[in-house]
Amino acid sequence: MKTIIILNHFILVLLLLPRFASAASPGTEENLTQITPFTDIGQNVVTSYSGWNSVYHIGAMMITAVSVSTGIDAEILRLSSRMDPAITSIIGHTGLMIGYAAPIIAPATMYLISGGDSDLRSASYAVMQTVAVSFAAGNLLKAITGRTGPDPDYPDKNVLSRDFNFGFMHGGLHYGWPSGHLLVNTAMVTALAAYYPEKTWIRHMAWGYITFLSFSILIHDRGGAHWFSDIVAGGLMGFTFGNTIGRNFRQYRLSGGPGAPVDLKEGYALLVSPQIGPDYTGIVIHVGF
Repeated sequence: MKTIIILNHFILVLLLLPRFASAASPGTEENLTQITPFTDIGQNVVTSYSGWNSVYHIGAMMITAVSVSTGIDAEILRLSSRMDPAITSIIGHTGLMIGYAAPIIAPATMYLISGGDSDLRSASYAVMQTVAVSFAAGNLLKAITGRTGPDPDYPDKNVLSRDFNFGFMHGGLHYGWPSGHLLVNTAMVTALAAYYPEKTWIRHMAWGYITFLSFSILIHDRGGAHWFSDIVAGGLMGFTFGNTIGRNFRQYRLSGGPGAPVDLKEGYALLVSPQIGPDYTGIVIHVGF
């Protein structure tokens, strides 16, 4: 239910805000009218999985496999389950609520206060696209992997950590792999840091924010929100979307609008796609050189 509410609110923001752009700042630069939250969205998605970005996606899967097979996920859940419920509730609930609200409030606020600041307006579009893309990617992976969420009271936590129900919608969209909170929020702050590389304070604040969010989600409900590897995977994947889209929107802004070439110097790419058939379900990974 919470996932549906968040999605509906964001879709509302994404669809309505661009309609006010021309009326809000009629005197802005002409090239700004060419930049919207949908600018080059398909190309940006492909680039987020291409070249060195693919290393982060592969790394997310490998770290998950190692965390599960070595019992790291289960051991961290055991530690969280022993924590004071009052502390985990306060810190965890605070992080949870901030993680839900920030990806909606941040781009909406940036847009509304931008006025005649075309650079801030473009940055808000970059964050809007980043949040939308990372949210969709995270929920698609959750729908396919169907990982069972952690239960601090479950007797055999090692067995529980290995419970993936591959297919489609076998495990819901609220919990699961990767953590949507970390994926979307990491993407959001990384997009801002990439769009404003000269403002190092944004990068420093981004690290602090993600560190707090990771810890709060990890201990929320005595560890009952996400496995450790869910959080790591979400952070790694979120970085690729945020860095790619934020950097590309900055390039559009500086070069006079969309259509600017995207740097694809790397010589390989990764594509992860679901495969659903009458006798099987799963994920196919295509690597191109």
